[in-house]
Amino acid sequence: MNATMRRFAPIIAIIIGIVFIAVGVVKYSGTVSGSKTRTEVAEGTVVGLEEMESQDSDGFTDYTYAPVIEFFDTNGTKHEVVSPLGEEEGKYEVGQSIKVHYDPADPEGNFMPEGAEGTIKLITIGLIVAGVVILFGSVLRIIRGVR
Repeated sequence: MNATMRRFAPIIAIIIGIVFIAVGVVKYSGTVSGSKTRTEVAEGTVVGLEEMESQDSDGFTDYTYAPVIEFFDTNGTKHEVVSPLGEEEGKYEVGQSIKVHYDPADPEGNFMPEGAEGTIKLITIGLIVAGVVILFGSVLRIIRGVR
């Protein structure tokens, strides 16, 4: 690594750490505030599975499956939504019953299948912790002097 890169690497890492923390805090607060408006619970049915594909840094393809859920709100209106989280194959099956927490003012825009909120909170807390570790490590490196 040349001298210029060594000098700017900790600064770039600090920026990355701050971004991780900011994204984590925004996502976490959105999950918490969204849960306050999701006051209704409906019994939904998994009517399909949406395949989600992602690749890791080694180029391996991973597939997860997000349940497509149909539920009726308190007014009897039918809604069909896709879960924001994909799960491993076999977690959901077509015809399976699932509780859906939703906002009566926006049932399709602000909903969460039961159990998914904890996973989202865990992911966002992980982002925050990763950001703090990156930030702390970079600041220590600057204080000790970049070698």
